[in-house]
Amino acid sequence: MKSKIKKIVATLATLLVAFTARADITDGRFSAAQIWDVQYSWNGTTLNASYFQNLYASVNYASQATSAARLTDAQIADASSNGRYFAFFNSTTNPGTYGLALYESDGTLYKIINHTGTFTALGSGAIFYLGNGSWGTVITPEGGYAKFSSGTFTNMDRTVTSADLTSYTYTNTTPLAAGQTASSSSSTPTVVSTSSGTPSVITSTSTGSTTTTTTITNGVTTTVITTAHAVSEQAETQTVDTIVTTVDTTPVTTVIVDTTPVTTTTCTTPTTITTYSDSTTTTTNGTQTCTATVSNTVVTTTLTADLVQTSTANSQAVGKTNQMSSLINIEQVDAKRFDIDKGIKVETSKHDFVSGYSANENRVHIGGGKDLGQGLRLGFGLNKASTKMKGTDGTGSLDTNHAGIRLSQENDKGISSVELNYAQSDYSFTRTIGNWSNNAITNGDNTWVSFDFIGDNYPIRPLIGLVAGTKNIDGFNEMGSQLTARTVNGLSDDYTFAKVGADFTLGLVNVRLIRYTDGVTTLSTVISKKTENKMWFISIAGTKTDLAKSNSISAGLKINF
Repeated sequence: MKSKIKKIVATLATLLVAFTARADITDGRFSAAQIWDVQYSWNGTTLNASYFQNLYASVNYASQATSAARLTDAQIADASSNGRYFAFFNSTTNPGTYGLALYESDGTLYKIINHTGTFTALGSGAIFYLGNGSWGTVITPEGGYAKFSSGTFTNMDRTVTSADLTSYTYTNTTPLAAGQTASSSSSTPTVVSTSSGTPSVITSTSTGSTTTTTTITNGVTTTVITTAHAVSEQAETQTVDTIVTTVDTTPVTTVIVDTTPVTTTTCTTPTTITTYSDSTTTTTNGTQTCTATVSNTVVTTTLTADLVQTSTANSQAVGKTNQMSSLINIEQVDAKRFDIDKGIKVETSKHDFVSGYSANENRVHIGGGKDLGQGLRLGFGLNKASTKMKGTDGTGSLDTNHAGIRLSQENDKGISSVELNYAQSDYSFTRTIGNWSNNAITNGDNTWVSFDFIGDNYPIRPLIGLVAGTKNIDGFNEMGSQLTARTVNGLSDDYTFAKVGADFTLGLVNVRLIRYTDGVTTLSTVISKKTENKMWFISIAGTKTDLAKSNSISAGLKINF
C-alpha cells in the first residue's frame, strides 16, 4: 500500500511539472530522444524532417575542447543515463545567443555541447536550433523519437526574435523516451495484470541427515551478429563507421535436490504480483498455512540463467569526395591557356594534385585570323581538350569544347585586345570508400570576356588584363552504393579577376610569366621559327594553383595567307 501511495504522489508531481506553463527558452528539459540532426525541407510554415541522426556538437564530448563531431551511439547512451537531460543556457562567450549543454539530474552541468547558437524556427512541437551558427538541430518538446525516424511539424514561426525566446512557453518540460509523448508520460498508471508470485516457504525439520545433489547443464549457444553503418562527411572526405556486435547466449540450468529423512513442518505464504501500465509492480503476501509430515523431504530447486558474452568490432573506411573540385581546377587552368589565332596546335599536359590525384590531358587547337588594316586584326580559335584523372580511391574525366574570338589593335605603345570566350564541359567521376562505390556525370559551361594590354618597345614588355565571366555547373545525384550516395547542388558563379605579368623575347625564344588574382600562376617558354608565310613553334608551360601543379608541351604550325 505504501508503494502504491508513493506512485500516486510521484504521478501527481509529474503532472504538476508537465502542465505548469514556463516562459523562457532555457526552461526546456530534453532527453537524447528529443534532440536530433535531421534532413529537412520547408513547406510554408510546415517543417518536414527525416533520417533522424545523433546530433552534432561543436565541443568535443570527451575532452570538452573545441572540435566539431557527431555524437557516437556510446556517447548518446552516456547522455541518457543517470537521469541526465539537455537544456539551453544564456551564452557567456557570445552574449545574446544561447548555448546547449547536458546536465545531471540535480541540475549541475555535465557537458557543454555548443557554447553559442541561434534559433531559426519555433513551434509547440519543434524547435529549430543552429549550434555554433552551423549545426542544424531539431528539438521535439512534445514527443520522443527513435534513430532514423521522421516527423512533420506545423505552424512553425520562422521569424524568431529575442522576445519570442524570452517568452517561449513549453507545454511539456519532462524529458521523454523514444515513442513517448507529453500526454502519455503524465497519465496515471493502471493495473495491467495480476499473477501469482513465488510463495515464501519456511521448513523446519527434526534432526536428520540431508543429502544434496546439484546438476548443472549447459544448453545450446545462440549467436546473434548485428552490423551498423554510420556515414558522415568532413571537408572533401566521407567516412563510414562499421560496428559489428556479436552476442553469444548460452542457457545454463542448475538443479539442486535436497533429500532429508526427517519429520518436516512446512509453512507456506503465497504472494500476488500486480503489474501497472508504467511497468512497476507490487507484491502482496497472502495467509500463511503450515503442514507437518513424517517422511523423506525432497526439495528441488531449478534455476535457469543465460550466460551472455558480447563482443564489438569497429572499423572505419575513409574516401575522398574532391573528384569534382579537382576536375574544376583543371578547367580553371585550361580557361587561361585556350588559344586563339594559333593555326594548328597539339598539346599534352600532366596535372599533379596535392590530394594525390594525377591527370593526363590532350588538347587540339585550330585557329586563324585576318588583318583588317590600320593595326586591327580579328582572330578566332577552337580548342578541344580531353582529360583523364586517376587516384587511389577515385577516377575522373573532363571533356571541354571551347570557341573564342579576339579583336586586337596594335600601335607604337603596344597591343590592346578584347576576347570573347565560351567553353562547354562534360564531367564524370567514380569514387570508392571501403566496400562502397559511387559515380556521377554532369555538365557545365563557362562564358567570359577579357581585356588585355601588352607594351611594346621595351626589353621586358609589361602585360596587364582584366577578366569577367559566368560559370555554371549542373547539380547531380550520385549513382551506385545507396549508403554513401551524395546529392550535390549546382554551381552558378559570377567572377572577376585581374592578371599582371611580363613578356620578353631573346632570339627565337619568347618567355611569358602571368600571375592571376584568382590564385593561378603560369610560365611559358615558346621557341619559334618563321619563314616567309609560316611559323613553326614549340611551347613548354607550367601552371600552379593552390590545388595542383601542371606541366605541358605543345607544337604547332601557323600559316599566314
